[in-house]
Amino acid sequence: SLYRAVFDFLTGDEDKKKLIFCIEPPSRPQFKVLSHDLPDDLNEEQKTILSKIIQTQDYFLLWGPPGTGKTSIMLRSLSKYLIEHSDDQILLLGYTNRAVDEICEALDSVGLDFLRIGSRYTAQKKFWKHFLDEQANNIERRSDFKNLLVSNRIIVGTLSSINGKSELFQIKTFDWVIVDEASQILEPMLAGILTKIKKWVLIGDHK
Repeated sequence: SLYRAVFDFLTGDEDKKKLIFCIEPPSRPQFKVLSHDLPDDLNEEQKTILSKIIQTQDYFLLWGPPGTGKTSIMLRSLSKYLIEHSDDQILLLGYTNRAVDEICEALDSVGLDFLRIGSRYTAQKKFWKHFLDEQANNIERRSDFKNLLVSNRIIVGTLSSINGKSELFQIKTFDWVIVDEASQILEPMLAGILTKIKKWVLIGDHK
């Protein structure tokens, strides 16, 4: 899957490759704080950061020490904003199943529905109902299966699970990929995915 991911990167979008290699800088749109549309439980700094992420045209790197709310607050608030204020399709990824469970916990806390790719036996039992194989259990027609994937605006999984299901990108187009624990991830696992998606947010620890 890593060789296939590297091949996807090499044959991917040329502009995305220039961004990843830092040949081209990310665009810097005119920025304004969107405080009136953001959750009330965010402080002013969090509202500023979230506003910058929402207005990014290419990518945003969010890094900082553990326990500063990068997943529980920022990822949750960004996902909720995008679902409520756009038609965007979102892919949420983590390096480990534990990280993906934390993503699911954050989404669940604000009532967002999602579809999870992977094996349910690696996840907390309360999230089993969200897994693709669980929801597709009684589906017999290919069109219904495709509709299940397309109709769910939030797809969640580990890098390994998504890299093993590369046909997902032939069925569904994503506007955003948000990657938690990004600083732990090997470049080949991620580079192939980034070339297929319009905008990405990488979240990771500062060291």
